[in-house]
Amino acid sequence: MKRTAASSRLGRALNGVWQSPQPTVPQQALLASLAPAALLFAAGTRFRNAAYDRRWLASRAVKVPVISVGNLTVGGAGKTPVVLAVSERLAALGHRVAIVNRGYGGRRAGKSPIVVSDGSGSSAPPAEAGDEAILLARRLPSAIVVAGADRHAASQLAISIGASVIVLDDGMQHRRLHRDLEILVVDASDPLGNGLPLPVGPLREGISAIERAHLIWFSRVDEVPSYPLRAAAALRRIEESAGLPVVRGIYEPSLLLDAGGDALDEASSLRGRAVVAVCGVARPSSFLFSLSSLGARIVETHVFPDHHPFDERDLERVFADARESNALVLTTEKDAARLPPSCHGDVRVLRVEARVMDGEAVLDEALGRLAPPLVSDDAPGKTN
Repeated sequence: MKRTAASSRLGRALNGVWQSPQPTVPQQALLASLAPAALLFAAGTRFRNAAYDRRWLASRAVKVPVISVGNLTVGGAGKTPVVLAVSERLAALGHRVAIVNRGYGGRRAGKSPIVVSDGSGSSAPPAEAGDEAILLARRLPSAIVVAGADRHAASQLAISIGASVIVLDDGMQHRRLHRDLEILVVDASDPLGNGLPLPVGPLREGISAIERAHLIWFSRVDEVPSYPLRAAAALRRIEESAGLPVVRGIYEPSLLLDAGGDALDEASSLRGRAVVAVCGVARPSSFLFSLSSLGARIVETHVFPDHHPFDERDLERVFADARESNALVLTTEKDAARLPPSCHGDVRVLRVEARVMDGEAVLDEALGRLAPPLVSDDAPGKTN
């Protein structure tokens, strides 16, 4: 596995510390050096949450239902497929869905909200909106997608376009916007890492934040944990502390696409194919797991930092490896949004979708109660 050198060293070191149940001596030294920052971070998040809990800080509501999809850890829990699955179900109920995303990685991140898509199928440039927002707009062309750090302002903008329900992507820690349903996504293969706060661990806030959730979605229940005993203990801790309705799901490869998003074949067509995998996502192991589950023959992998802005030089080595092995260059849908247009014809994209294995009735009941169907089974033009 190849990684970019300087840009990913810190992330690789921290991930190694967060994932290791028995840190090495150098990892222990890194933890010790970061401990003061972790104490300050934990104290700050506790104070902020207490301010909202005691209503010293106000959560602002909007006039349509808001469904938040979030997690407790930094990156890689698999929120984006869950956001898509929830949005598709709401659209099937007849709602004009708006997805509100921070726009991370785009030039407009932290600025005034930007309409990535108004539901007409067009979208803003990836450099402006960020890769996640572009992926959401491409996958759900009929949905409104708005990106902006101020989620309340972004939601108001979406409502002005005609949204009847808001799906808040990565919204658990953004408490300024009131939500009517909080879906907590937990990666079953590594639920809490080492269980410590940033930066000595992956936790954005303490596990007590589970109390704010209304439903837990355990993702990747089919992936084998790197540390099974720790993962099992964390899952028990979460379920016992929460006592909430639970959905269990997997991420299932469905289609092979070109870099523009057009379907070329079923994902199963990769069985036996030689592939060079390239990605810049928070959890590259999940992408590689999907490829292995399809029976693809991975001859080389190139891993870049999350949200990495690819250029032609990044991909020169990738294409050279592919030529040497007569292999297909394959990436994720999120990465495809950041590929240089000059490389589109040489790359294929794997689409992965969230599939509910258990708890579908729980999910449908929660969504239907908050956002009742606007279409009926016997509506004109509806067939069984």
